[in-house]
Amino acid sequence: MTAAADLSRPAATLRRVTLCADDFGYSESVDEGILACVGAGTVKAVSCMSVAPRWRSAAGRIAPMHAQIDVGLHWCLTEWPQRGLPASLRRMVIQTQLGALDHSAVRAALNEQLQRFTDATGRAPDFIDGHQHVHALPTVRDVLLEALATRPELQGVSVRNTASLQWRGAKAALLGALGGRRLRSELRRRGQPHNLDFAGVYDFAATPDYESRLRAWLRSAPDGLLVMCHPGCMTDTSQDPIAAARAREAVVLSDEPRMGRLAMESGVRWARCCR
Repeated sequence: MTAAADLSRPAATLRRVTLCADDFGYSESVDEGILACVGAGTVKAVSCMSVAPRWRSAAGRIAPMHAQIDVGLHWCLTEWPQRGLPASLRRMVIQTQLGALDHSAVRAALNEQLQRFTDATGRAPDFIDGHQHVHALPTVRDVLLEALATRPELQGVSVRNTASLQWRGAKAALLGALGGRRLRSELRRRGQPHNLDFAGVYDFAATPDYESRLRAWLRSAPDGLLVMCHPGCMTDTSQDPIAAARAREAVVLSDEPRMGRLAMESGVRWARCCR
């Protein structure tokens, strides 16, 4: 399909794709990269780390943007030490698979981060997902579903579905196997809002062109695809192990003309996930 042909297509016929930038609040350089992409009109959802030590100042920059983007909670259990929780993702995965993770510690972490989010932004999150996809793991998933069912302020909040509808590599398939498919099933059964499909998983250490990856994800995207992304400005990789990947993503995602051409060629439009 040519760009010229796309220009004549009604917007209603374009498939909606949400680019959701994760890790807002992680560092100033990450926040700058994300805000550049929001300013370009490409990123329409931002997932925030309210547990981050610098969250309060970061929230002051993202909260005023609620009118133009969705702002959600990036529920974090592994990046910073938290009482009663394992320090690494590997240990958390093992404990969840064995049924050994402390429910009360997980619940306390969710309550605290929701409160920090609300205190700083003045409202409940538009959506909830998990840093390193922890929200789909057993026990963690149960705590989240319980909160969604019992807390009035969370009624109708969207949850990130991390299960892909098609093959998108071994890493993406592993997410589904560790809990993503079960989470998707529960969200469907409960009528909880969620994205239809999920993409954006890849090896951050790899160097192939990010635009090529994005183009491949969009090629067969259904209406309602959510693509997670991690744009950021380049920083010391010893402090941020995926800093180089963040910079590569930001170069593409903050380039409004480039992303406009990609959307036209792919027959999609950048959309919010919760509207």
